[in-house]
Amino acid sequence: MRDPIATRSLTYRDDAGGEHALFVELAQPTDDGSAWACRYEISGVYAHTGTAYGGDSVQALILALQAVAAHMNTPKLRGRVSMPTLDGHGFPELPR
Repeated sequence: MRDPIATRSLTYRDDAGGEHALFVELAQPTDDGSAWACRYEISGVYAHTGTAYGGDSVQALILALQAVAAHMNTPKLRGRVSMPTLDGHGFPELPR
């Protein structure tokens, strides 16, 4: 992603206890004429690129953060992703 407005470096722990890098980047929300769009990218041991849409830039950014949180709760990543200065990955908790 070019020129992200926010990044987070995380650690993924596999079944054998090995640690692998995982990165999250968020782009600046942009107005596409009909809605605001915020691209996000997860890279490293798990990869996904997506776009969240909102009625304004704040909503698009919040929805992008919630989308990243949803990915952190997938079976492959749940409970395995952490950041040294946080308890867990630090993205918004989603209702189960």
